[in-house]
Formats: sequence, structure tokens, C-alpha cells
Amino acid sequence: MGNNAVCCEATVPVFTLSLFKEQLEGSRKKMKEEKPEVWVTLKEIVLKDDAQSSFSPAKFQLQGITVEAEVSITGSNLQIVQEMGSETALKLMDKVGVSASTKRVGSEFNGKLPSGNNQKVAGSTSLIEARERPVEGPERVAVGSGGWEKGEEEKVFDVKAMFTMTKELGEDEVNVHVRDLESGVNGMRTSIQSETIRKHIEGALTKRAGEIVAQQVKDRGFRLPTSK
Repeated sequence: MGNNAVCCEATVPVFTLSLFKEQLEGSRKKMKEEKPEVWVTLKEIVLKDDAQSSFSPAKFQLQGITVEAEVSITGSNLQIVQEMGSETALKLMDKVGVSASTKRVGSEFNGKLPSGNNQKVAGSTSLIEARERPVEGPERVAVGSGGWEKGEEEKVFDVKAMFTMTKELGEDEVNVHVRDLESGVNGMRTSIQSETIRKHIEGALTKRAGEIVAQQVKDRGFRLPTSK
């Protein structure tokens, strides 16, 4: 079958991989209700050149596919860093407007507030500073009040990842596994290790794929077979 093959069952009509890709792209899902609020937009799905052209919604396995996603996190500076994870926040500091001054006190990235002995950079209102960015594009930053615990900031950044998507016969849910996350910093790609971001992207793919499969079933008027 190969690493990039699509496994199909011929018991129900098939639909094309290209249409599936088109319906995944542009989807925007809210992945977290409480603060910090998290949204994931599936900007682009890149298929392998040797991927099969169609598959069955009853049972399938898609491998070796790349997703370009936009992640938006809105909350206080402290909430955003805790959501991203300290290591990821440091790697993406320029991309999402995190000030280099955060490197001075590692404990503050782990949820501890600055002590009286650790002074902030002169003129700054937060250990994470909102920097001026173009209004459009993935690097935009919505400026909030700038407080470490208070106020609200929006950090938006792109993540590229590989994923595997499977659906078993008789099951409604589509399962997704995302790996090899990376983002662009200063024009270069850098690997990021954030379990929360990975799960948010997995969740966005899972939700949208499930909606597409269900809609295909409804539109075509067939019932998916169940496992025996």
C-alpha cells in the first residue's frame, strides 16, 4: 500500500481526494472555549503526488499529507504562554510578538509572576510585548492592554505539520494523528514541541473531516456499512 496510499472499501460510492482536500481547506474551528480562546484555520492541504485519486467514506487511511494551519490564541499574556508552552513561546517569540526580555526569567514562563527583584524592561508593560505588525497576514498581533495576567492579546502564527487520517468500518469518528510540527521564525522553519498545539490541529482536522464524511453520506443517500 505504501506510505502515501489510500486504503478503500468498494462497498459504497467513493469520493475524490481532491474534493476532500478542497472541503478541508478554509475550515476554521474553535478548539477552546475558555481563556485563552483558541482557533485553528486549515489554510492548505498538500497531497503527495502519488496519492490515489479517490476513496470510500466507509473505511480509509490517508497518509503522508501536509497541513498548513493558522493558530490564533487570545487571552492574557500569561495564559497564552501557558497554552503554547514555554519552549514553544521562546522559539516563536518574534513571530507572535513575545519580547526577548522573557528569556531573562525562566520561571515566569512556567506560570510564575515576576517578583519585585526582577524588573521589567524600561518602558514595557509586560514580559510579552505586543509589537506592531501588518494588519493582514499570519503575523498580525492584536494589541491588548499589555498586562501579564490582565488584558487581552491575540497571537497568530502558522504551523506546518504532517498527518495521518483514518476511519474504521462501522465507526463514525475520523481519527487523526499529527506529527512533525514546525513554524516559520525570521524566514526560517523551526521545529516546535507543543502537545497542546498538536492536539488543537488534530481536533480541527478531525471535526472537519467528520463533517465532510457525514455530508457525503447525506447528499448521496447511502448508509455506511457496519463491521461484522
